[in-house]
Amino acid sequence: MSDIFDAFDHDDYISATAAAIPPAATEPRKAGVVPASYKAVEASYREGCRKCHGTGFWRPGYPCFSCKGKGSNTFRTSPEVRAQARARTEVKRAEKLADQQEWRNANQAEIAWLETTADRQRTREQPWRFPLELAEALTTYGTLTDNQLAAVRKCMARDKERQTARAAEQAAPTVDTGALKAAFNRATSKGLRYPRITIGNIVLKPAPATGKNPGAIYVTDNGTYLGRIDGGKFFRTRDCTDAQGAQVLAFAQDPAAAAKAYGIRTGVCCVCNATLTNAESIARGVGPICAEKFGF
Repeated sequence: MSDIFDAFDHDDYISATAAAIPPAATEPRKAGVVPASYKAVEASYREGCRKCHGTGFWRPGYPCFSCKGKGSNTFRTSPEVRAQARARTEVKRAEKLADQQEWRNANQAEIAWLETTADRQRTREQPWRFPLELAEALTTYGTLTDNQLAAVRKCMARDKERQTARAAEQAAPTVDTGALKAAFNRATSKGLRYPRITIGNIVLKPAPATGKNPGAIYVTDNGTYLGRIDGGKFFRTRDCTDAQGAQVLAFAQDPAAAAKAYGIRTGVCCVCNATLTNAESIARGVGPICAEKFGF
């Protein structure tokens, strides 16, 4: 066997095999060069122009933009093929319109909010661009994307929270805060920098003069904000229970009487939280120094 393979000339075999393979029928295509085998399709279907109805003019003296004034157009495909293409286009357009209408039916509240908000913003000198841009997108595309719809719903939820807060403020109970403010003003004039009144866990203290609500009285419970007394009303938060609200209102109506009742009931001064030991203080419900500072 070794003699047979030794006698075989590998170079001759490779040369013969290469000669037997025919050369490539076409050369590799170069960018920007049209192959020699390419044959342009001749435009052989002539029809009257559908835009100008074969007149060549869309208005006297103005050539038709479609046929360039010739009155007819030449096509590469037959009228039947183009009619089928138009029919397919109409079907797709109808399906798209149906999808858009289905989307609008499912999101009527969001569309109403967007249109109302956009109309309101158009009358402002410095409008909020967000609803204007989304309203334009809705007009252009017929629908909004999922992210755009989520953003609209987020804004709607925020508006609802504001409306609820305004309704709660309008329904806030009225309270005469004259005596309570007079007590705090007296304590401040006596040199107390941070006057406060404590009723169990509830703390009443004046809002900072340089803060968001100057002149108001803040109400907290173990650090939890329960609301504020401002403008003759007690604006409660959702964390304030009915029992806490009633306790705050009772104290604000008559601070001196409420302080006395609290001290007699608990044996603790509502101003400094010290235990009352003196007989006179126990009877008054407030320590003598605190009573003098707050006018109780």
